[in-house]
Amino acid sequence: MKMQITNTQLNAKSIRINNEEISYIDSERGDVTLVFIHGAFIDKGYWAEQIAYFSPRYRVVAMDLAGHGNSTHNRSTWNMKEYGKDVSRMIQALSLKNVVLIGHSMGTSIMLETVAQSDSNIIGLIGVDNFKNLNAEIPQEMIDGLCNSLRTDFANTCGGYASAYLMNAKTEKQLANKLIAAFRDMNPTVGIPVIEDCFRYSAREKELLKVLKLKLNLINVNYFPTDEDALKQYVGTNYTLSIMNGTCHYPMIENSAEFNALLDKLLLRL
Repeated sequence: MKMQITNTQLNAKSIRINNEEISYIDSERGDVTLVFIHGAFIDKGYWAEQIAYFSPRYRVVAMDLAGHGNSTHNRSTWNMKEYGKDVSRMIQALSLKNVVLIGHSMGTSIMLETVAQSDSNIIGLIGVDNFKNLNAEIPQEMIDGLCNSLRTDFANTCGGYASAYLMNAKTEKQLANKLIAAFRDMNPTVGIPVIEDCFRYSAREKELLKVLKLKLNLINVNYFPTDEDALKQYVGTNYTLSIMNGTCHYPMIENSAEFNALLDKLLLRL
């Protein structure tokens, strides 16, 4: 496992987007731009191996979502639509061209919202470990119970969720501890509404998938299977699916070499 590298090592920059100071890195060179969108409660450093691998051949941009990493948390509304606006406006502000969006977990939802804002400069979509069971229905009482627990004891509830659902007993201990700590240490002011929006996002997600024009390329991990019948129900044949062996939700860290190779193949097809 490769550990997260620091913002100093990444030579982070800052740009003001939607009243937030967004911390990001930009390799600044390349005809095609890869925009990496991290998942909930982590940061751009989790893409370190991809940044190093792809920046010699592509323009690589990776940002800390608002309320994450070194970005600020000034707003009062925290949801996927607002994050999609952030990414869309960042693409415009940096004049990014030939953009491939690469979203992990919650970042795939943000990826869809970004395309919904404007797809004029976007040429490709790659989702990482998401859309695995689009027809799964989470009982409302379970969602309400989780949200109540978050308000009562955010750290333990959030850390327990990460441990139970995003990894398993075979996940490397150092990685598991790092990820659980990231969830426990998240700012609840941001974390609670983000989680609530994620769990109530299903209808919006399906709506966006049904009208998606760009092909959806997925790299999913087999620690939890992907229901392709459900996927086809919403995107038809407008997708590709690559499966990785693994024990957790974070293939770009758990097996960066295999992940980079799969990502490389998808980019060459694009």
